[in-house]
Amino acid sequence: MKIFKNLVICILTCMLVTACQEKGAVVRQKKNSIYYWRTVLELDSVERNFLKANNVERIYIRFFDIVVDKSPLAMDAVVPNATLQVKDTMPVEELIPTVYITLDAMIKMQENEAVWAEKIVKRIYNMCSYNEFAEPKEIQLDCDWNSHTDSTFFRLCREVGKEIRLRNSEAKISATIRLHQLSQTPPPVDYGVLMLYNTGSFKNPEEDNSILTVESVKPYLKHLSQYPLHLDYAFPIFSWSLIYREDRFKGIFNSEEYLPENMLKPIGKDKYEVANDTIVKKSYLRKGDVVRREEVSFQTIIDVKKLIEKETGGKDRSIILYSLDSKNISNYSENEFKQIYQ
Repeated sequence: MKIFKNLVICILTCMLVTACQEKGAVVRQKKNSIYYWRTVLELDSVERNFLKANNVERIYIRFFDIVVDKSPLAMDAVVPNATLQVKDTMPVEELIPTVYITLDAMIKMQENEAVWAEKIVKRIYNMCSYNEFAEPKEIQLDCDWNSHTDSTFFRLCREVGKEIRLRNSEAKISATIRLHQLSQTPPPVDYGVLMLYNTGSFKNPEEDNSILTVESVKPYLKHLSQYPLHLDYAFPIFSWSLIYREDRFKGIFNSEEYLPENMLKPIGKDKYEVANDTIVKKSYLRKGDVVRREEVSFQTIIDVKKLIEKETGGKDRSIILYSLDSKNISNYSENEFKQIYQ
């Protein structure tokens, strides 16, 4: 009787351990990764050298956006936009098609998620075939869903998962996760990418840095250790200039080269005043407009990374940088990139 009792306990223990291992299983092999978010795929020597020097093995490529069709002659409620034009090869084997979906488009998809899922997957496969990419083994959906659109986004995730697995039974689907979504039910995907950028309000003229600060991340990390979905982490390496007129947000310049120093007068930390009326990249700037330049220091990225490691017990996860561009690469040294990826 005692032997039988011990045998039952042993079996139950093995079952429990197996269940825990499956629940906590890492669905992604750790790899140095990066996003490619331009509309034209064309790499320069700096970008190619970066991929090689940092052993980047996985690239998330934005294939297209899904937006509302506002044309009076619109045939569909939503349409693909800003489709990737491929003019070059990508020297990395693992390419993950990524689709950005606006909130307005997500609302329009309601009740027709299966239809749009089929269209999205078919378009991705057609683009891969036309551009001689390998058939995708994963698709990532990027959407800042909220409590009003989560059910629609979750249904879309399920349907996209069904569609891609009809073509490849082992294919995966992933989704981007914003910090504010950590306290909510996760989407039905294989894993998520926690976006550790755009953590502040770029529309707020008094914000210190809307891209990333330690202070803006801290309040959300209490949910991280209990989050039931495997997460990789995406960090920003980009910079931008934000334009304000009479304390109201007017626009973004993604490259500082379009705002020459001789037209800006320093008025505070990382803040400048436009000296004269001018047109920059088809945008009209008035004398007196305020420009706030933002970039993320290497130390800020490391400090946020340490906070995450503390909350998660130092679990090994992939680091993804946003995004591949020679201008962004110039913001950090080779040694700093190695420490970020480490």
